[in-house]
Amino acid sequence: MRDKMRTWQLHRKGGSDLKGLASMINPVLRGWINYYGAFYKTELYGVFNT
Repeated sequence: MRDKMRTWQLHRKGGSDLKGLASMINPVLRGWINYYGAFYKTELYGVFNT
């Protein structure tokens, strides 16, 4: 998950439209949270608590 998040290069998209970024990222994050939250909660802790 971290590697995928790094490929988005969010630090380079500072001037981008926030709604555009959210529409790109939210479905992916929502899917990860739904899947890993149900089956592998410990995986989420390492990624989202960093």
